[in-house]
Amino acid sequence: MKPLDDKEFDRIWRVVDMLLTSHAVLRDRFRFRQTALNLLVIGLSIVATMLTFWSPEGPIAIGAWAFAPPLILGTITGLIFLLALAGLVLGLERRSWAHEHAVRRLGQVKAQLRAAKTAAVESLSDDEGTALRSFYESVTAEIVEIPESQFLDLKANHYKKVAVSRLIDTHPGAPVWYLRMLATLHGLREQETKKQSAASPKADAPVEEAPE
Repeated sequence: MKPLDDKEFDRIWRVVDMLLTSHAVLRDRFRFRQTALNLLVIGLSIVATMLTFWSPEGPIAIGAWAFAPPLILGTITGLIFLLALAGLVLGLERRSWAHEHAVRRLGQVKAQLRAAKTAAVESLSDDEGTALRSFYESVTAEIVEIPESQFLDLKANHYKKVAVSRLIDTHPGAPVWYLRMLATLHGLREQETKKQSAASPKADAPVEEAPE
């Protein structure tokens, strides 16, 4: 394994930082879905319990439709069972924990990278650089992978977060929604500037003479 130079160190730092953001987003996303599913099951269970103690005479009218109480209770009970099975099949809690584990492990890698960065990367010996790089590769190999279908969106979200964070430093007191919009506008302007620079001829390019 080749020594860890400044260029490779910067690449590893960027990858770890991006992976941290992506796994944190997925962790919070699956945790929110699991919490919402649990609350829905609890709420429907409470409604089903209340219906068992309620014995109205005749069907229950809901708008233009009328339903028998046993039908409503059976429907709610079946829905509770379906949601419980969906929670087991989807494994939202397990997937949230997997991304939480990835965040913790990547946090350890970033802590070591930050310590090496503070001490100056060029001061690291070959053995220290090799050990740091080996630790990074072992962690990225052990953690759960980011779904390919969500990778680009998560990567864009990370770089937008970095841009907004920089704008917070230069625009203290500005609301976050405004800074997000400003970051988007800056990104579009920068992209347009690059397109114009690529389309315009270079200053040192030979100019074709007009035909006589």
